[in-house]
Amino acid sequence: GIAGIVAARARSGSRTWEVSHLFLAKDDDANHVNLLATLSQSVARRGGERIFARLLSDDPLVDLAMRCGFTPSGHELLYRGRWKPAPPLPPVAVRKKTAADDHGLFRLYGACTPQEARLTSGMTFGQWSASKERTRGRSQEYVLERDGEVRGWLKTIRRFGDGMMLVMVHPKEEPAAALIDYGLERLRAHARIFCLVQDHQTLVQNAMWQRGFEVESEYVTLV
Repeated sequence: GIAGIVAARARSGSRTWEVSHLFLAKDDDANHVNLLATLSQSVARRGGERIFARLLSDDPLVDLAMRCGFTPSGHELLYRGRWKPAPPLPPVAVRKKTAADDHGLFRLYGACTPQEARLTSGMTFGQWSASKERTRGRSQEYVLERDGEVRGWLKTIRRFGDGMMLVMVHPKEEPAAALIDYGLERLRAHARIFCLVQDHQTLVQNAMWQRGFEVESEYVTLV
């Protein structure tokens, strides 16, 4: 019988991949370890350096993946809620992202991300660029600027009738709430809005909580 199925796809470059599908039968750890090892070898033959896997924090597969050599890289909270009118906040300099912003975003990533996470997900600009996730659905990216420096990043995604936000703000950037309201305003037509937030992005977490969003699930990313 089939003990499991695993599939992977490249992210933004052939050096970085992610597990896209993982179906494993119960109580067959030996075959599961061999399956993940075979996947790693296959990716390596294609020039891959890293494989990412996002799992629910309480999924038993987390321990299995770690036995196969995967290392925890970060934790995320998935917030769920809906748009509600918010009191006006001071305007912030938000504009659409361009290719010229990539190095500024890399510096923002370095300021926001703990060193242990950067060691596993990418320390150089090339590693970071290759590790960026591709999202499905209609999306748009924005950046928040202050004094010529990128201090925040927002991505809005529309898929299957739902809205989704990804947000990254500098740990000393107080107008984080204004950037989030900017994204919520653009997704206001959707009955459900989700926001995936890294656990070290406390400013974003506080802003989501203040807007009535609740944590639906918690995830761990392994590399």
